Order: sequence, then structure tokens, then C-alpha cells
Amino acid sequence: MKKISILLFLALISGCQSNSQNISATEDKNIEDNSIKRLESEPTQVQKEEVIIGNTSNEFENLHLLDKFVEDVNKKIEADVVVVQYGIEGQRGVRTLTFDGDKVKSSHKVDGDFIEEYKCNKIETRIEEEQKSYTLKQCSIGSEIRDFEMFSIPIGLF
Repeated sequence: MKKISILLFLALISGCQSNSQNISATEDKNIEDNSIKRLESEPTQVQKEEVIIGNTSNEFENLHLLDKFVEDVNKKIEADVVVVQYGIEGQRGVRTLTFDGDKVKSSHKVDGDFIEEYKCNKIETRIEEEQKSYTLKQCSIGSEIRDFEMFSIPIGLF
């Protein structure tokens, strides 16, 4: 009788352990699935603060963030902004602009692939011929110094 009680007790314990491991694995899978869903549905901080420029100059969002960045650079206040431009075929170009109080650093990627990086003395906006343009000025690329117009937008659209 004592042997049967011990066997029943061991069977009960091993059954509970097996069941708790299955529940644990199921719970882990559910937690992982929920985390993935949450990450996919919640925009990251960068996504919330992106300036979006579509594949034509009349598609844009959050342009005020870029204007604020230009204003901060002019005031010598550290700042950063992400500008996302979409190509005609859907390519996603991401230009990250960072101002450290002295120079504007521009880093450019297309579809996640690194394209170029350089430092510029300033960024300016200019309105002429019914367009507002955003230009990085006095940029160092190796031994060369040049200006880069990032994009321009028809005046009636901003």
C-alpha cells in the first residue's frame, strides 16, 4: 500500500510538472506574440517625429519639425530630426540630421542601406520662384566642400 501511495504521488507530481511546463511554454509564446503585435502597432519615437516627404513635392507631413530644426540650428541649440523621402518606386530614403551646437551632421540611408554621411556648417530655407527649399550649406565630403539642396516644396502647399 505504501508503494502504491508513493507511485501515485510521483505520478501526480510528474503530471503537474509536465502540465506546468506546457502552460509555461504556452504563456511564453502568448507573451512573445503580444509583444510583437504591440511593437508592430505602436510607432517608435523616431516614427512619431519623422518629417515625411512623398514621391512628389505635394505630399508631406510634419514639415514644421524640419522648420523647428532649422530654427534651433540658427539659435545654436542642439537638435535632431529624421526626414523620410519616398521614391517613385517606393524606396524609403531616411536622412537623419543632428546638430551638436556646432555642425549639422547628415546621415543618409535608402531602404536601410547606408548611402552617405557628412558634416555641414548650417542648414537654410529659402523661398524663391514659388518654392521653399531646404539646403545643407558648406558640407565637408572628404576634401570637397559643397551645398546640398535636400528638397523644395511649392509655396502654396506649406
